[in-house]
Amino acid sequence: MKKFFKYLGLGLGGLLVLLGVGLTGVQVLGPRSRPASPEKVEATAERIERGRYLAHHVGACFSCHAQKDLTSMSRPVVPGTEGFAGGCDPGFPGKVCFSNITSHPAAGLGEWTDGEVMRAIREGISRDGRPLVPLMPYDAYRSFSDEDTRALVAYLRTLPASAEPSPVSALPFPLSVVVKAMPSPLEGEVAHPSTTDTVAYGRYLTTVSGCGGCHGSDFAGGNLTLDTPMGPVSTANITPDVETGIGQMTRENFIFRFKAYQQLDPSLKMTPQTVTFMPWGLFAGMTEADLGAIYDYLRTVPAVRKQVIVHPSPREVAAN
Repeated sequence: MKKFFKYLGLGLGGLLVLLGVGLTGVQVLGPRSRPASPEKVEATAERIERGRYLAHHVGACFSCHAQKDLTSMSRPVVPGTEGFAGGCDPGFPGKVCFSNITSHPAAGLGEWTDGEVMRAIREGISRDGRPLVPLMPYDAYRSFSDEDTRALVAYLRTLPASAEPSPVSALPFPLSVVVKAMPSPLEGEVAHPSTTDTVAYGRYLTTVSGCGGCHGSDFAGGNLTLDTPMGPVSTANITPDVETGIGQMTRENFIFRFKAYQQLDPSLKMTPQTVTFMPWGLFAGMTEADLGAIYDYLRTVPAVRKQVIVHPSPREVAAN
C-alpha cells in the first residue's frame, strides 16, 4: 500500500511538472499560428451583400461589436454603432473587451491585410500574433467557408471608420496562458456546403452561428446561466426531445419563432419572464430557407431529455 501511494505521488508530481512545462512552453513560444494569407479580396457587390448578411444575421458579429438596446425585447443594434461599441463583457473572468473592427487605420482594421483579418476570424490570431480571447468565437467561425470569409472581409471594409480606441483586455493567470494554447491554424481550404442538402447546410449554419457555444455541444441547454438586471436566464434545450426540447415544434413554428422578432415594436420592453441574452433581433434577419435548414439539422441531433428552466429563480440557480 505504501508503494502504491508512493507511485501515485510520483505520478501526480510528474503530471504537475509536465503541466508546468507545457504552460511555460506556451507562454514563451506563443500560440500555434501560420503566416496570414497574402490574398487580396475582390470586393464585389455580391460579396459585400453576402458579408453584410453573414455579419448581421448569421455570425451575429454585432451582438458584441455594436451597442444594443438591452431593454427592448428584440435587443436591436443601435444604428451607427456597427463595428465598435466599446465596453467589456461582464460575464467573462478578468477584463475582456470588444475590439474596434471598423475601417479606421489606427483604431480599427484599416491597416490590416485581408489575410490578417481572415486569419483572426477563423484562427483566433491578431495581427501582431497575439491570441484572441475565445469570447470571439473563432472556434465556431473556423468553419466559415473560404468564400464566406472573403465576403465577411469585403463587408467589414465598408464599415465607417471610428477613431474610438478599443478598451484593453486583461486576463488573470492561468487563463492568460491557457488562451494561448487554444488557437490552431487551418490546414487547408474550407469548401462551401451545398445549399440543396438542407441538413448539411443547416449543420454549417448552426456551427458558424455559434449555437453550441450557448446551448452546449449536445444542444441540450442549461449549461450556461447568466445574471441580468432582471434576473437569471439559462439557455434552452433545442434537441428534438418531444417533452423537454423542440420535438413538437414544426418547421413553420421554428421559423416563426425567429421571424416574430422582426415584427416586434422596439418600444416593447423585456420583463423578468422574457429576458434573454439570445440575439433574437439579429438572428431574425436570417432567411426562412436558412432558418429551415437549421431546423432540419437540429432534427437529426440526438434527443436529450433535459428539463431546463429558462428563467430560474435565484434559489433554483443556487441549487444547481
